[in-house]
Amino acid sequence: MLLHLLPAALAALPPECLPPEDGGTAIYLLTMPPGAELYARFGHSGLWVVTPEAARRSVPGGTVYNFGVFRPSPTMVKDWLRGEQQYWLGRSSFIATLRRYEGWGRGVEAQRLDLPPEVADALAQQLSELALPENAAYRYHWLTNNCATRPRDLLDAALGGTLAAQHQGPSGVTARHEALRHLAVDVPVAALIDYLMGPAADRELSAWETWFMPLDMQTGVAASQGPSGPLVVATCTLAPQTHPMPPAAPPDRRPAALGLGVLLGGLTAAMGGRWRIRRALGGLLMAATGLVLGVPGLLSAGLWAGSPLWSSWRNPDLALANPLSLLLFPVGLAVVFGKGLTTARRLSGLLLGVAAVGVLLSWALTPDRGQGGLALAIVPVLTGIRIMAGRLCACATPISGAK
Repeated sequence: MLLHLLPAALAALPPECLPPEDGGTAIYLLTMPPGAELYARFGHSGLWVVTPEAARRSVPGGTVYNFGVFRPSPTMVKDWLRGEQQYWLGRSSFIATLRRYEGWGRGVEAQRLDLPPEVADALAQQLSELALPENAAYRYHWLTNNCATRPRDLLDAALGGTLAAQHQGPSGVTARHEALRHLAVDVPVAALIDYLMGPAADRELSAWETWFMPLDMQTGVAASQGPSGPLVVATCTLAPQTHPMPPAAPPDRRPAALGLGVLLGGLTAAMGGRWRIRRALGGLLMAATGLVLGVPGLLSAGLWAGSPLWSSWRNPDLALANPLSLLLFPVGLAVVFGKGLTTARRLSGLLLGVAAVGVLLSWALTPDRGQGGLALAIVPVLTGIRIMAGRLCACATPISGAK
């Protein structure tokens, strides 16, 4: 392949970032910052291996090993919920990888690692064997077994565990913090993920554990020591990043959540009265609330009861949006036609009481969570439904002695 066929950024690489022509195997950590698609929000990592034969070519070649290959299927969501989602280790040429990410408008940054020749050769051989069809599959977990933790653990094993030993101190962040800051622009998805994560996601991570995110891994590797000095001997940008980078911390959406909750709760409460149009609108709001809260509640309960995704277990937010909320859907539709008013009052009171207990449990179990947006949005809405149901019942009760 001729040099002019390369992406322009590669021709401008500093000499120290190019693999040595007369050296041994060169290993690079590649980091691709987040992209526009939802599945690309967390970014990506890969290992670029350049053998002496590839380094002697006029164009740097080599192979990129990528632990983020997955195959869409009709059962993909079910497999993920059951903890059985499979990913694969893929391999592609360096040039093909670079062109692919340039086409997506995503950056590619390379960190050349200072590894002893025997370590680099052994790691290259191990990656080649892992990429064989019979070895390539692994069971994915978003926090402990993904496209970043796999290269991380391979590098640590190749260095005899010395890499992990350098990063056991506290990081000051949690898995929830890291996930929500990367999903900052996807508000509905961030709210759902925030709801589905339990107290396990609020444990402070060690610096090593934060490497489940590619950008955190890139920063950590840059601060690491290898056998003979700094682990990273050169850093270079292979393709520019055109998408915004995630913020340093998740945006605080509590004021917006409170405002939305009060607005919807007040609107719902105002639907009580004798006017049929108000009653109908109130019933529709009640039915919609049942779906919005009940469906995620059913999902959360299923994850807790039957999934190995331990980050969703023992979730106190299940009390805020729980499967019982689904009963609001048929009851709300009955209210539209002036029926089931007493049931609506009792059910809304029950859900509000359960939600209040959930708020107390959440504060007790995760006092440092620092989010709280769900409670600020949901409790006012449930309060509004309870007020509306009470007013509808009062209007439907005949006055004693009236003809």
